[in-house]
Amino acid sequence: MDTGRPRVGKLISAMEKFSQTPPCGTPPRGETFKLLPLLALYTVYVFGHSQSSLRGDESRYLLNAANILHGKYATAETLMFWNGPGYPLYLAPFVGLRLPLLLARLGNALFLFFGVSYFHGILRVTGFEKRSLAYAYGMGILLHAHGSVVDMLMTESLCVFLVCAGAYHFAATLRAYPGSAGWHPWKAGLAIGYLALTKVYYGYVIEVMLGISILAWLWVRFNGKSDQRTAAFWLAGARILSIGLLCCLPYLGYTYNQTGRVHFWGDSGGQQLYCMTLPENEFLGDWFYFDAVLDGTGFFHSQTAFFRQLSTMDYISRDEAFRNAALRNIKEHPNKYFRNWR
Repeated sequence: MDTGRPRVGKLISAMEKFSQTPPCGTPPRGETFKLLPLLALYTVYVFGHSQSSLRGDESRYLLNAANILHGKYATAETLMFWNGPGYPLYLAPFVGLRLPLLLARLGNALFLFFGVSYFHGILRVTGFEKRSLAYAYGMGILLHAHGSVVDMLMTESLCVFLVCAGAYHFAATLRAYPGSAGWHPWKAGLAIGYLALTKVYYGYVIEVMLGISILAWLWVRFNGKSDQRTAAFWLAGARILSIGLLCCLPYLGYTYNQTGRVHFWGDSGGQQLYCMTLPENEFLGDWFYFDAVLDGTGFFHSQTAFFRQLSTMDYISRDEAFRNAALRNIKEHPNKYFRNWR
C-alpha cells in the first residue's frame, strides 16, 4: 500500500474503483412492474389513514401553494420562507382546481413507489443486481413504516423520489462514459435542483459538493496518477451539481428581491440551531414548535419570555435573533451543544 499518498488521493482511488465497476441490469422502468405490490400497499394505506382535518405542516404547505397561485410565495408582512417552494408547487394545481386533497396524498404514494423503483435501478446499474429486488422491497417497507411519508401532505415522499432519481441518472451518466450520456446529466441535475427547492438545506449540500467536485477534478487533472474515467467522474458531478444550482437561481433571485439578502435559502434554520444549543439539562437538542412555547406552561417555561419577545418580529428578524442567541449558547456552553448535537 502506498502509505505516502495523501488521503484525498485515496478517496479519488476509491471513486475510481467504483466508477469502473461493470454495469449490469436495466433501467428502473424495465423492472417497475415487479414492485407494484408496494404501490398497492401505499395506496391502501392512504385511503385508510387520510383525514379531512389538516395535521402538522399541511396547512403551511397549502398556504404556500395558494400564495404561489396569487403570484407570490412569502407575504411582505411575514417574509416567511420557512420551507422551499418545491412541494407547494406540486400542491398548487390541487389547490387552484379545488381538487380533493386525497388525490394529492395519492400522489405521495406514487412518488414513494417510483422512488423505490429508482432505488432498484440504482442497485442494478451500479453492479448490485443480485438480490436487488429484495433490497428494494426492504427499503419500500422500511419507508412505509414511517406512515407520514405517504398519508400526509409532507415533503418526504417527494424527496425520496428526487434523491433516488438524481442518484440513478448520475450513475447512468457515468456508465455512458466515454460515449454520450444523453439526457441523464440533465435529469440528474433537475432532480437534485428540485430537491434543494423542496428542502432548502440541500442547497447548501449542492454548493459544498460542487466545490469538492471541482477541487477533486483539478487534483485528478493535474496529479497525473488517475485515468480519464476518474476525471470524468468528478467532472460529471460538477456539471450535474451546476445544473441543480441553476435550477435554484430563480428562487434565490426571488428571495433576494423580497429580503435584499444574497444567497438567502430560508429562515427556519435559526430556531432549529437555537434548540440544539439550549444548555439546560432537560433539553436534548430536538426542535419544538414556536406556538407551544408561548403558553408558558410545563416543559418550555424557561423559554417563554424569550419566545414572546420574538413573536412580534417578522420571520427574518426572528431567524437572526435565534442565530445570535444560538451562537452565544455555543460559546458559553460548548460541551452541552456537542452533547445535543451528538
